[in-house]
This record gives sequence, structure tokens and C-alpha cells, in this order.
Amino acid sequence: MSAYDVSVLGAGKFGSALAGRMRRAGLRVAVGSRRHDTPQVRAVHGGDVMPYEDACRASGLVVLAVPWRVAVETTARLRPVLAGRVLADATNPVTADWSRLDVGEGGLSGAERIAAAAGGVEVVKAFNGLKAELIDGPVHGPPVRQVWCCGDSDEARARVMTLAARCGFLPVDCGRLENALCLEAAALLWVKLAYWEGRGEGLRLVLDTGAG
Repeated sequence: MSAYDVSVLGAGKFGSALAGRMRRAGLRVAVGSRRHDTPQVRAVHGGDVMPYEDACRASGLVVLAVPWRVAVETTARLRPVLAGRVLADATNPVTADWSRLDVGEGGLSGAERIAAAAGGVEVVKAFNGLKAELIDGPVHGPPVRQVWCCGDSDEARARVMTLAARCGFLPVDCGRLENALCLEAAALLWVKLAYWEGRGEGLRLVLDTGAG
């Protein structure tokens, strides 16, 4: 049995907010950080903060919440300790000024590049359409914020969606991992609308089934 229910890699603003919400939902959360031994990080996460490698070993479900500029490199380095786990990719592959997507060779999404770096690990794109301030909201009550999830493994995708629901979000099944590029573009759109134009706080995905 794993010591923790979930591990979050990244103790920055977003990763810390996500880990905090998971704890409020009653989950045991390990946090991986390069600064795991600093007083500032330990003041937030206590004894649950540790090096990336130890955090990966601590649970079977790992959330990647590091800055995009180091995401692929970090994943590749952690590949041996990620084996057999589900990796939820919460990163957004954007240029430094957040003006455009950082699309890989052949038009690959960030999640697909993360999956390639991780080897045979099941990768699920999730949590990338949220911002730290909104994650700090209430866990209980009717879910307000959506978490878009896509991945090639039905089991892994369902596992991440269950995690999102447990944390008080509304998970939306967005199909295969090849759809991640669409979710990453949608996240960039809400950033531009919310931060640059002051138009709302996020996007909601509504699937029209043609009923009614």
C-alpha cells in the first residue's frame, strides 16, 4: 500500500494550491520539490515535501505541476521512478510571454511530449485549465470548476477524473491523449481572456449531445 494517495511534483504557487485542496478533500499528499529542504517550502507542506524521486515513489498517481520550461526534462529524468504509475500532466506548453503555444515537432502537444519522455507511463492531461486562485475555493458543495481530462488509457483517465471529483471539481472526459493539444489551446485562450482582457475567470466545456 502506498504511503500517500497522490503525489504533486512542484511546490510553486499552482502545485501548492492543488496539493492544499487535495489535503482539504481528505487525501494524503506527497509534494516533490527541488527546494524540499528550505524553510519556506517546509512551512507550507511540512514533512510531506521531499525530493522529486521520493515523491514519485510515494504513490501510484503523480501530478506534474512544474513550469513548462523544465517539464519534459524533469519527466525524462524521473522516468525510472515513474514506471507503473499514472502521470497527470497539469502543465501548459506556452512561450515565455504566454502569447502562443509551444508546439513541438510534428505539431505534438505538450502532453504527448511528456508521454514520450516518460516512456510507457500512462499520461492523462488534466488540471491545466485551472489557476491557483480558483483552486483555493471550497472543496464541498456543487462543483463549479471543470477539469478536462484526456488520455489513451480508459482506466488511467477514470482514475484522474475520480481524483478531480474527490477534490470538488467537475471532471470532463475529453477522450484520447491526441486531444491534449486542443485542451492546451483552450487553456491559453482563457488565460488571454481572463488576464489580458479581464473577461471572466475561466472556460467551461459544454458537449452538445443533440438531446432536447
